[in-house]
Amino acid sequence: MNVMGQCSYLASKQSFFFFVAALMAVFSMPMSSSVNAHEGADGIVKERMDNFKKSQNNLKSIRSLIGEGDTEAIIPLAEEIRLWASRIPQYFPEGSGGAPSEAADIIWQDVEGFRGAAKRHEEAAEVLLNLAQKGEVARLNEAFAEVAGSCKACHQRFRK
Repeated sequence: MNVMGQCSYLASKQSFFFFVAALMAVFSMPMSSSVNAHEGADGIVKERMDNFKKSQNNLKSIRSLIGEGDTEAIIPLAEEIRLWASRIPQYFPEGSGGAPSEAADIIWQDVEGFRGAAKRHEEAAEVLLNLAQKGEVARLNEAFAEVAGSCKACHQRFRK
């Protein structure tokens, strides 16, 4: 390849990397905007967003604690998740959708389905809590996966 061919090749490679970097920046914007979604929230919408964020942080901590085998530290975190799960439906009164909420309208169209999803999350958190209380480290990963899966399933159906 001659010098001009090499320059052209390098320029196209550099353009490709800039293109990939630009795509990464664009696709990271929705993530950062959802982090900032709390800024415009108030009242019950802010309360539920804060509770979901706390639950998410508890799950992250639990994942680490499972690896450490620290069941005692898992207990209060799992209890908070279970308690929040039992209260979730109360934090979605009619008319509390719309920006900055990420709640999908299907919540109010299928109230029983939404309550059922919250109940499944509560039950999964209860299993995780019980295993931590019994010190059953070997089964915690499976229980953790159930709790995380119940979050994901609910978000897929009931979150924008």
